[in-house]
Amino acid sequence: MRKVLRHGFIFLPAFSLLLLPAAACAQVIIIDNVSVCHYVQGNGKLPYGKAPDLDDEKWTISPSNNTVEIKTGGFVMDDVEVYGGYSDDIVVHDTENEKNIDAKNNRVTVRGTVEGNVYGGFTFDVGGSAIGNTVVIDGTVLGNVYGGGSESGGSSDSGDAVNNTVRITGSPVVSGILYGGEAEDGISEGNTLLLESAITVAGLRDFQILSFALPDGTKNGDVMLSVIEMEAQGDTPDSYYGEAVIDGATVKIRGDFSSLGIGDKITLIDAEKNLEGEPANRYARRRGFEFHIAKEGGKLVATLEDRPDTGGCNASGMFGLLSLILLYALKHRSGKPGK
Repeated sequence: MRKVLRHGFIFLPAFSLLLLPAAACAQVIIIDNVSVCHYVQGNGKLPYGKAPDLDDEKWTISPSNNTVEIKTGGFVMDDVEVYGGYSDDIVVHDTENEKNIDAKNNRVTVRGTVEGNVYGGFTFDVGGSAIGNTVVIDGTVLGNVYGGGSESGGSSDSGDAVNNTVRITGSPVVSGILYGGEAEDGISEGNTLLLESAITVAGLRDFQILSFALPDGTKNGDVMLSVIEMEAQGDTPDSYYGEAVIDGATVKIRGDFSSLGIGDKITLIDAEKNLEGEPANRYARRRGFEFHIAKEGGKLVATLEDRPDTGGCNASGMFGLLSLILLYALKHRSGKPGK
């Protein structure tokens, strides 16, 4: 059975030991220059001053609609895992909470450093699903990042992982694998990667929507997501490292296209070992810009084929231009303006 300390202990710089009070409003914030050495979890209620006994305590805060924020300078150490919302047979063992087995609509923001894994929402051995959770990485994570996850145990199959989001922005560092929605026995669908900053990670899995927001000044040949075989924290199959799984994923592109010309290429994903599967779409369009999406070896590449200010220099635009020229010639064949 997986056991998790709710709200853990905090070690201040002076090494004084304090118990983090229960979050009645389902919000946990790790402030600057504070280090945490036990699991961080958005939900759970521990009576102040009482040692946690997971076999006896009755957890009363729902595993949904919680917020966890690791601020700049905050540090979660020693492979400690961070959960926006966590659901297992302990959390839901009482009658009051039996219906609250899903981990839904939780949000985790990392601007500091986490040495372990980060989960937006997670369910274990209760059949519950991880739904609509969000993880924002604008800091450092040495482990894996999961938008949502559901794992089976001895008494129940896993649930589903649906509509979870991982947003990479600012100045991110992730040494592990990015997972959108990992469902061991269930369905993984509608999970989104929103990539706003270039990053190098150890793997990419379980995303059905890949949304790339090109930063200002993006130019021909730039790489958005590099996937390499680097060693990370946590228990992960070795075969996952260096691999990006994109089969059936819808590719979206937005952001700054102003510095790109027709024929310029952006490498959306560069997978060192393996780029598995084919994307669902071959073209991505935004505000008159049209990108062709294709695999080139271990790379997923977007090539700009049309933009609104080219005067119609692609194939369809050239046809339109020739049509106008022909119409003009027909109207003026007698040397007089047409009526």
